[in-house]
Amino acid sequence: MAMEYWEIVEAIVAGRGRRLQKYRYFEDFWKAIDEDNRLIFLKAPTGAGKTEAAITPFLSDILGGQRRWHSLLYVLPTRSLVYNMFRRICRSAEACLEENEKPVKLVISYDHGGYAPGKAYLEGDITVTTYDTLLYTFYGFRSYGHHILLSIGKLAGSLIVLDEVQLLQDSSWYSLTIMPYHILNLLRYGATVVVMTATLPKIFLEETLRTLEYAGQRESYSIIEMDPAVDAAQRGRVRVKLIEDDLADTAVELVEKCEKPALIIMNTVERAVSVFRKLKDKGHEAVHLLHSRLIARIRKHREMIFEGGKLPKELIIVSTQVAEAGIDYDFKTLITELAPADSLIQRIGRCGRKEDGTALISMKSDSAIRVYPKVVIERTSENIDEQILEESVTNVRAASALIDSVYTMEIIEELRRSSRGEIKERVELSKSFAKIFPEVIFSKRSLYREEAKSLLRLGMELPCVLLPDRLYDRIIKLCEKDPKKNMIEVSDPEFRDLPKILEENALSLSIRPDENLRIRGIMHRIQDREFYLQVRVPTLSEEPRFWIMKREEVDINNLGKELELSDPFIINPEYYEISSDGYHLGLVKPYGENR
Repeated sequence: MAMEYWEIVEAIVAGRGRRLQKYRYFEDFWKAIDEDNRLIFLKAPTGAGKTEAAITPFLSDILGGQRRWHSLLYVLPTRSLVYNMFRRICRSAEACLEENEKPVKLVISYDHGGYAPGKAYLEGDITVTTYDTLLYTFYGFRSYGHHILLSIGKLAGSLIVLDEVQLLQDSSWYSLTIMPYHILNLLRYGATVVVMTATLPKIFLEETLRTLEYAGQRESYSIIEMDPAVDAAQRGRVRVKLIEDDLADTAVELVEKCEKPALIIMNTVERAVSVFRKLKDKGHEAVHLLHSRLIARIRKHREMIFEGGKLPKELIIVSTQVAEAGIDYDFKTLITELAPADSLIQRIGRCGRKEDGTALISMKSDSAIRVYPKVVIERTSENIDEQILEESVTNVRAASALIDSVYTMEIIEELRRSSRGEIKERVELSKSFAKIFPEVIFSKRSLYREEAKSLLRLGMELPCVLLPDRLYDRIIKLCEKDPKKNMIEVSDPEFRDLPKILEENALSLSIRPDENLRIRGIMHRIQDREFYLQVRVPTLSEEPRFWIMKREEVDINNLGKELELSDPFIINPEYYEISSDGYHLGLVKPYGENR
């Protein structure tokens, strides 16, 4: 007999040492999904169990030996915490399998892009992935060999959970302008889509529904919202305090006075690394650094901190925006720089998940306006106070009111108008591709590379790899031996483990179209000239054979046309920082000291 929904949730929370809380909104969501609603907007505060609510119907089907959906795709905004969510879902599934009467085989995987020669994509009954990986796989620009339809077949008829979609926002509202068309296509191919968030802008919801209406897709949809009058979030109270400190100067002093464990969120990698160094210099041992420019094996290891059982009482995590979603850990204190209202709510939500906590928010806007649109930061500053933020953490309606006071149509149109003409053109190209996709799925993808260059974001993720010193030195010597060749073939037993090295030591560097600069962190001096070096490995070759490609310039826009290639750029090890005790700080300043 299959486990009932609440039995599954109880098994999951018991496995985490927690008490079952029967939220009413869980049942509202399950009713909507059991009534075959194809699009569901699920709105609930951070720490209120949205992940467990979303995965329970699929687990129930698997445990009962039936399948309403071919697979479950759990989609996150960034790759930095994909492995953490993968481990979390594995533990949830294991807890249910132990309680189930019959043995069940369940394959859970994660796939956040990166280098993986010869692998199938998005495999498994449950796959944790990113928005970029989901969409480029779905549209056939990231496929196994020439089998572009495998990816469509994988996603057609699947349950797709889009977690915290609003965190995709950018300075032009680009991603959230395009995303409704991608949701439309997923629905066209039979997927059930759950848009799940604590901070969904009303404008995005309305534009998504209008997109469906204009396309003649009258999909049945539901909006499920946790009602604070019915469901009291089972979490601690967070006391918010707005401060005027510049955290680059005072974060260390503040964290030494606060309760631990503590989470410090800075708006840039450079500022996060600076605070981390100061904490280490002060003698703090239980301090860890988390950001997007760490190589894969190091990032995975640090993500496991949150799934590793009992942690040091004095734990301090220094992070960037990557910590805004996906961390299910109870920090006693949050110290954060100013950010847009939705990001602030997400950050505060990492604190006080079990017991009461404190959030200190710096109102200094200098670092924020270097990362986020100035108009959004100014509107956020005007609309927040301590009481509003405290209430927004536990009350999704209060959160929505705050978000909608910042992201008004006036502000969204201002963001769109501030875009250069070429960005507006890029929006139209990407929208047009999404619109015609059902008619061109059997066409050659090469005909649509220009349209699909920015399917989700402006710019692109530049694949990079940090090679071990001995292999890096060997490659430089080979390049020096043939300085005039732009492509050097290498066949050497010393490189037999290269595919594994590329996968474990990969990282992605986010590049915007206006950053067509010299990226010092991936440039190499070869006989008094500087080159970018890329590695190209034959997909199905079993021999240690590959090519090194030399480029004197990198044109970001032209690189975007090579979507079927994932040839990683070699990182200059002088720019990837590792402390004297072997702790990875990452590719801290990829553009050099003078950027």
